[in-house]
Amino acid sequence: MINKLIIAFIFYSVQLMLRVLKNAAHHRNAKNLWNTIVYNATSEVQALLEAGANPNMQDEMGNPIVFYVLYHPGGQQLPILQLLLTHGANPNVRETYEGSTPIFHARGEALRMLIEYGADTDVKSDYGETCLHGVREVEDLRYLLSLGLDMHQKGIRKHSLLHSVILQPLPLVSYCIQLGLNVNAASTSGETPLMLLAQSGLFSRAGVLEDCMNKIQLLLDAGADMQMKDLYGNTAADHAQTAGNHALADWINAQVTP
Repeated sequence: MINKLIIAFIFYSVQLMLRVLKNAAHHRNAKNLWNTIVYNATSEVQALLEAGANPNMQDEMGNPIVFYVLYHPGGQQLPILQLLLTHGANPNVRETYEGSTPIFHARGEALRMLIEYGADTDVKSDYGETCLHGVREVEDLRYLLSLGLDMHQKGIRKHSLLHSVILQPLPLVSYCIQLGLNVNAASTSGETPLMLLAQSGLFSRAGVLEDCMNKIQLLLDAGADMQMKDLYGNTAADHAQTAGNHALADWINAQVTP
């Protein structure tokens, strides 16, 4: 009887030790995978994934590692993204902030790669918006529209596509206006794209003032109404004034003053 107990004790002790070693190796692989991605070490990432590192691991906030690849300071890491996807990373995983998926944040080749690996272009964020609302480049917008996405789709905030791109580069804003998007579309709070631009901090950044004024001129040329008010009675000039963009507020008021 005692011998059986000793054997059982040894057996379960060995099993426990193997589990501890396995968990330690998994934790070590996980930590190393984060580090190698931070340093853009592609060959090391491949070795860790082949050794069993989880391509769907998350940070302490629950955000999957694929988002860090897309937001890497050195630019989107295409070889590492492909390695993660090849080893089973979920292209439709959601981040915790607003429920968006990787294609909301991908650009260029990364966007196309995610779709090739099964990213759902119809998925909506917690705000009810599609990946169109995350575009930053004209070519990406053209590509997504060619897949059949609806440029008029709005989420629960009633942000139009023009609302979503108004702070992005001028060519993208210009292209959206050329598509015929409503320049006076109002969100649930009554804000128009012009109001969002007027209240932005872009006017305080060196080198972008001319770009912002060009956007405003594009909006006005397309029929933007500078006297429209949001649900609280504020005009674009009021939004500019509140945000500290006083020169812009004065300029707008000068345009509407008879």
